[in-house]
Amino acid sequence: MRIGFYHESAGERESGGIAVFVREMAIELADTFDVTLYTRECDPVPKLRESAVDVVQIPIPGHEEAIRTAVSKVTPLNRQNVSKLLMFYAARRDGYLDHIDRNVDLLLTSQWFDDVLLSNATETPTAYEFHGCPNIGLGVKTRNRFSDAEYTLVNSHHTAIRIRHEFGISVDEVVYPGVDVDEYHPDVEPEFEHDEPAVLYVGRVTEPKGIFDLLRAFGPLADDATLHVVGRGDYERAREIADSLGIADAVVFEGVVPEEALPGYYTAADVYCLPSHYEGLGMGNIEAMACGTPVVTTNVGGVPEYATHEESALLSPPHSIERIRANLERLLADPTLRERLGREGREVAERFAWERQAETLASFCERVVEADRGIERDGQTRARPAPDVSPMPE
Repeated sequence: MRIGFYHESAGERESGGIAVFVREMAIELADTFDVTLYTRECDPVPKLRESAVDVVQIPIPGHEEAIRTAVSKVTPLNRQNVSKLLMFYAARRDGYLDHIDRNVDLLLTSQWFDDVLLSNATETPTAYEFHGCPNIGLGVKTRNRFSDAEYTLVNSHHTAIRIRHEFGISVDEVVYPGVDVDEYHPDVEPEFEHDEPAVLYVGRVTEPKGIFDLLRAFGPLADDATLHVVGRGDYERAREIADSLGIADAVVFEGVVPEEALPGYYTAADVYCLPSHYEGLGMGNIEAMACGTPVVTTNVGGVPEYATHEESALLSPPHSIERIRANLERLLADPTLRERLGREGREVAERFAWERQAETLASFCERVVEADRGIERDGQTRARPAPDVSPMPE
């Protein structure tokens, strides 16, 4: 079986959560199947270079930055989508779409613009995975109207329910993101030292991720603890809030850190907090759990599918600054509770190991490819294989 993945930045070192999902799934499946990753021209990360994945790099046309800036100013496309459009243009111009049709039995995409472009431009069957659905914006509506993908995957049961309700879309499989439980482990050397208790946030520095709620919740605790913020985003606003609360000296804005350093940030912290307003799943929580770091988070989206209040994490409603503060204060003051939640969280995270999630995706791919091959053999039109949505990890 020949499986293809397509994502413009999945080969790069500094890439987002969806790109990491694509890369890790490709690496896991390549141990069993012929796997090709189509990505932009780059220096692939060592883990990818050392794997059995056939990395096909597509050179982007020159003057990319100028084109991204100009097009994003006069169209609804953001800069990332302009990059995707340029990669698709190069793929079509230079024969990479023909390469997909010759060498791939099933093509997997994970972002709406890639799905719209490729599902309509290739003859290869395509499957698209929703990585959450926080709002019904232009991208989701465009994808729903113009996608020609044969199969639909989702990253959580919550996402499955949402897109069924909003669009009536039939979901073929739930494929959770995973975590490398060997790299993300309680024994990892901490990346920083501290005398006072440390709270960690990892994620985009934006309003929907709840980081500004966290700063306000942390304010009264700042005399006896520090807050470390990791990720890219609106640091100007974050610093303004910290200054207005008088806690600037207790907040360390780490910025973007190398992916390989992240486990050490989790193990250095006493508590991890992700107070998002919405999460398709919330991989930061699971990474922290894998490192044995107790989690304070919100009961939104797919989070309750793995995080149970008082058992594996402390949960609060979104936007509830007082509840977030109370949960943080409680954990910082109780090392026994921190140890218990960290231990239980590690057990939860082990159920999300990449190997286990890749088994679900592999089973789905085998099922649909075999069905498509059956259609090719007898030339008859059949209904696609019945959805076989996996239960939550146990």
